[in-house]
Amino acid sequence: MAHELAHIDLGHHEQLAGCGRGTARLARRREVQADGLAARRLVRLDDLIAARRAYDCPWLVAEHLDVTEHMLRVRIDQMYGGEIAVVRRGLAEQETHA
Repeated sequence: MAHELAHIDLGHHEQLAGCGRGTARLARRREVQADGLAARRLVRLDDLIAARRAYDCPWLVAEHLDVTEHMLRVRIDQMYGGEIAVVRRGLAEQETHA
């Protein structure tokens, strides 16, 4: 549902599959964009840090966050530099308090 809502919010109103030359690439780009927006909406950084502190296994982290492993991977893969720094600091704080 979050993925489909992201398509709407991103202005992806027309279906592209099979609509001519070059549309497959644009369709893939739109899927990546929609996945990224959905993942950002579903997985807040503080929740990701807390889940990662609690679990090592990606499927357990995803389950804790109530998202699929795919959405978790998208969220991690599409993090911005500042977000990466926030997560690293959050995880490092755990190590210093352990």
